[in-house]
Amino acid sequence: MLKHSKKHGNLHMKAIALLSCLTCCTAVSGIASVPVSAMDVSDSSSLLTAIESGTVTLADNITVTNPITITNSVTIELNNHTITYAGNDDANGSVIRVESGGALTLTGNGTITGGKSTSGGGVYVANGASFTMNGGTITGNTATDELSAFEPVAGFGAEDLIIDAELLGGGVYVAEGGIFNMNGGTITGNKAEKGGGVYVLGTFNISGSPVITENHCNVKNQYLNNVYLGETGKINVIDTLTDAKIGVSTAFYDLANGYEFTNGYKKYNANSSVGTYFTSDDTAAVILQSSNGEAMLQSQGEYTELKMPTCTENGHTEYWTIGSAIYTKDINGNLIRANEDDILLPAYEHSTATRIEEGRPATYDQTGYYYRVTYCTECETVIRRAKITIPKMERPEDSCTVSIVNGKLADGSTSAIFNNGTVIAVTADEAPDGQKFGYWT
Repeated sequence: MLKHSKKHGNLHMKAIALLSCLTCCTAVSGIASVPVSAMDVSDSSSLLTAIESGTVTLADNITVTNPITITNSVTIELNNHTITYAGNDDANGSVIRVESGGALTLTGNGTITGGKSTSGGGVYVANGASFTMNGGTITGNTATDELSAFEPVAGFGAEDLIIDAELLGGGVYVAEGGIFNMNGGTITGNKAEKGGGVYVLGTFNISGSPVITENHCNVKNQYLNNVYLGETGKINVIDTLTDAKIGVSTAFYDLANGYEFTNGYKKYNANSSVGTYFTSDDTAAVILQSSNGEAMLQSQGEYTELKMPTCTENGHTEYWTIGSAIYTKDINGNLIRANEDDILLPAYEHSTATRIEEGRPATYDQTGYYYRVTYCTECETVIRRAKITIPKMERPEDSCTVSIVNGKLADGSTSAIFNNGTVIAVTADEAPDGQKFGYWT
């Protein structure tokens, strides 16, 4: 508490304000309160002192050898600088620990890196604490027990040791009763057994453009492990999302019927597919939109490949059957709920052509016919067969029909029509044994 000097009260107050770098002055009778700007800090000692004042701006990159502990309301403006943890590898080295009653706000561009702790390598958010991230990058942090720091014993390696503690939240760990508000910034390149990016037991609120991608499991660094939600964990969408990208997995093990992991998505982002902002880190699950309009994780269903339609049979798009529902992909590759009409590719019309099939020729004595056949050039299906009649041939008025019995005309036929007066040649058949040709009648 500042004491007021009646004689030199004004000078007394100013001196204390300057020497103590207070963020504000306490009003004293006859003296106005004068705000003091946020502290600019350039080393770990001044940083640890300045956080007690409430607002800190980095003026240089800072390396700390002990976790920065927050127990009051503090805003850290990174100002394009980096806070690096370089303490002992004792698995208790979070870069920042926000303890109960503490409220940290992180702003500006810059980086939090180097943390190593069993929970919350980058930032640990305790029960009763809150962390608001409006900017910056949390990267290069690990939830670890530092087994690699032990010298191997003959016959034993790190793989022979039993680890009792789970390694949670490489980037950020949110304890039960803790609150993490992420409105912007990026959490990437961190590792943990669960929640390489963020492990959530408490409350996780998002809005704007938070990015949590490319964080991994630290067992073998083989698979994505971005946000890991406890068995009842949820992500609360508290305002419109813009350029958000968040990978998700969950402790909820029964995904056959789906696990709805957001609250508020439909309210603020009804016109955007959930797959625009969320991806599944679990290769056995997909991100879907629930009937409530929220994002959910669900086990991969049965995949049916594309079937092209033909002129005789309907086809369908590729689709997934998950539970009793059908899903297809939108233009961005996100799974969306569909019905049978959405996946139907109707059979198209036949590609037709016409051919002629022979029937019977017409004569002077009877009609003839042929077939005009319409068919599909692709499937050869006969669409229509029309029988076309050919009328009898008309006899010339000055002609007659000559029919030959036991003989042939010159062309080998036995009957033909000739104009009157035409000379024709007729060849008699060979006479049977014992007989001879007599005459024509």
